[in-house]
Amino acid sequence: MLFSKDNSDEKGLTGKIDLDDELSKAFYYIHKTMDKKYLTPKRYLTLLETYRQVYLTKQQTTSKRQQHLKSGVSKLSEARKVVDDLKRNAEIKQKELAIKQLEADEALKQITKSMAVSFI
Repeated sequence: MLFSKDNSDEKGLTGKIDLDDELSKAFYYIHKTMDKKYLTPKRYLTLLETYRQVYLTKQQTTSKRQQHLKSGVSKLSEARKVVDDLKRNAEIKQKELAIKQLEADEALKQITKSMAVSFI
């Protein structure tokens, strides 16, 4: 493990990064391709620390975005449940309304009949 200790900086970035062999070799290659006067252990460690900071920043941003998307999805699923409940209630009320409308039509027919009979 390349960064074995937890470091914290002013941005609040903390964490360990596990680098596999290929990535470690790539860092070493980048370091070795530098001009000889810049080829110092301190520069190599600075390269690694810079990578760590960029990596943790990107990871933090990605985690925040992922959490934001998850909360959005949960709100959408809650809204879907509410809409389904409202649809069910509307169907029930529509059936009740149809029944009441038929009853009202029948009552109107009876009133019309009784008024027609009383005028005759």
